[in-house]
Amino acid sequence: VAYGIVMLLGLPTWVISAAVVLTVIGLPIMLVSAHAERVDAPSSGLMGWLTRRRAIVGGLAAFGALATVAAGYTVMRTMGIGPVGTLMASGVVEDQEQIILADFVDRTGDSTLAYAVTEAFRVDLSQSRSVALVQSSQLENAFGRMDREVPDVLTVDVAREVALREGIKAVVVGEINALGGSYVLSAQFIAAQSGDVLVPVRETAKDSTEIVDAVERLSNHLRERIGESLRSIRPTPALAQVTTSSLPALRKFSQASRAMDALEVTRAVALFQEAIAYDSAFAAAHRGLAVILDNFGIDRSLAARSRENAFKYRDRLPEMERLWTTGGYYLQRREFDDAMLAYNELLELQPHRASLLNNIGEIYRINRQPDRAMEFYERAYAAEPALVTGYNIVATLLDLGLIDSARAFNRAFRETIPDVPTPEINDLNIGMVTFALDSAMAAVDRWERYVDPSRATLLTSIRGTLATTQGRPSEWDLLLQAEEMRALEGNQVPEHLGNVVAVALTDVVILGDPDGALARIGRTLALFPLDSLDPLDRPYPALAELYARAGDANRARQMLAAFREWDPIHFGPMEQLELDWASGYIALAEEDWQEAIASFERADKFECRVCTLPGRAQALAAMGNTDSAAVLLERYVTETDDDRYLTDYLELPGALIRLGESYEDRDVARAVDYYSRFLDLWSSADPELQPLVTDVRGRIARLVGERSN
Repeated sequence: VAYGIVMLLGLPTWVISAAVVLTVIGLPIMLVSAHAERVDAPSSGLMGWLTRRRAIVGGLAAFGALATVAAGYTVMRTMGIGPVGTLMASGVVEDQEQIILADFVDRTGDSTLAYAVTEAFRVDLSQSRSVALVQSSQLENAFGRMDREVPDVLTVDVAREVALREGIKAVVVGEINALGGSYVLSAQFIAAQSGDVLVPVRETAKDSTEIVDAVERLSNHLRERIGESLRSIRPTPALAQVTTSSLPALRKFSQASRAMDALEVTRAVALFQEAIAYDSAFAAAHRGLAVILDNFGIDRSLAARSRENAFKYRDRLPEMERLWTTGGYYLQRREFDDAMLAYNELLELQPHRASLLNNIGEIYRINRQPDRAMEFYERAYAAEPALVTGYNIVATLLDLGLIDSARAFNRAFRETIPDVPTPEINDLNIGMVTFALDSAMAAVDRWERYVDPSRATLLTSIRGTLATTQGRPSEWDLLLQAEEMRALEGNQVPEHLGNVVAVALTDVVILGDPDGALARIGRTLALFPLDSLDPLDRPYPALAELYARAGDANRARQMLAAFREWDPIHFGPMEQLELDWASGYIALAEEDWQEAIASFERADKFECRVCTLPGRAQALAAMGNTDSAAVLLERYVTETDDDRYLTDYLELPGALIRLGESYEDRDVARAVDYYSRFLDLWSSADPELQPLVTDVRGRIARLVGERSN
């Protein structure tokens, strides 16, 4: 009964111990008094005095006293009275008060152990409903405003300095000491302004195998003293269940997290993998690995498996991390209803969390609801000018056609948060959307200094698409040759193969050389056979598009057949889009115009609003519906879509020429305008493409001459 009351009312656990003691004392008294009544003991002496009635009354009085003491303790705790009063009850901190966790101080001679303890303490404290830990991204922004580098170790003095500048009331700092073979862990809740220790707590681990459990007890004790309800603390899963019981795995994970914060991508990936090797069900390590691979666009197969494993073991995460993992998993798969279920639960717990607001905005932006997306992005930016939010705000402003607003925001962002890559990426997007491609290329050059070597192929792709859009595919070809040397050494092979497919597409579409394209891809696949790649790294849809555009529809269908045999666990809405996209080009190759239009319309979803327009226009023109084709092409060359880089290098030059041709007989001025835009675009085209440039100049001269006559 005492246990049930303690759990129900959130009383301290010593009430159970006291109830056990009273029961142990009272049971023999009850037995003796009952025996005395049965044997009709003499009425004089102890046996005569000890009646069952008196025993029951005494027991009730003892338990009543225990209840009174427990009630008094609870009242003092909740009212902030005396040494048991909580910080929240006494008004020192408020509900959901932000606090900074400094790194544990190492007194053992092993800094990696202190890192691991800090990480474990962070995980357990993050389960609190009473306080909110300041996130690493918030600290990065704070140090940016202080014009200081993020320190490798966050000491209590530096943490207090940041807290004072950011208006945060408290800092938590801890220590780990070795005492013989045991370890003593301590933590202090410190007022940022005065440096006074408001709450000290301490726990002991008999050896290294008990450190995780000791960290959990330490965190729970601190949470209790801060003022969190005992009813809230007790249902919290054990720390070993929501992280790992393996101290070596926890060490590697903490080092990986620090490497990720420092953008040391290669080292972080290796450390996350080492942590997983110690504990294959370590959900946080799987999640961390997936996040860094997705953020940097590398190793698609490993990222997908990591997401699957994080989702599979999500019950081994704290509640909020579990919801984050669930939402992120479904967001990545474009299963938005399920993602929103998780994010809405999180929103109730963390209504001002910038990264959460950002992710909800992302769902609306991907679903082509830019106004709703902007609402959440602006809320996220107000809560924390996060780097990803700065990028997304500019992208959404471009989607809304607000070019000047996008430029103004990016200028302000650059001044607010200097020396980060986001403004350069934004300048790149603005340049591509406004067709100021020289400006976009300059932004890539500025961005390069921020790019980790593991993303070298991304720069190759962006530079190549920009150059090809301007009629210089030879530049991409040269970049590809240097990239191939890295791939032969085993670096970024899937990404390199994707670039080769893209360049082969330029052979077909821009140079009109399908045989050269097939020879190029054949040579590359001989060097890097598809069977040597993880199935998730095989670019089946891109190859299907290439073979279809090169006139080999049968080979294209073989690629899609292999794609359909892909592990169904990984086949989601995004993969269906890729399949529909490639099917559209196969239908074009087979002159099945209605099926081509239907396939492209099925693929017309998510971020890119213009990508399917050229394919649909081609099918309509082939059916003789040239006016409708022109309408689609005009949308293509005018919409401010920040994802248009995916197709502009192949489609924009031809779209401008086809529009010029469609208006020659009905609107000479518009025809000249489109032809002139083409000439501006290809003003420095490769020599083998100059005959087309000369031809378009001749068309303009003819049209201008006819108009003047």
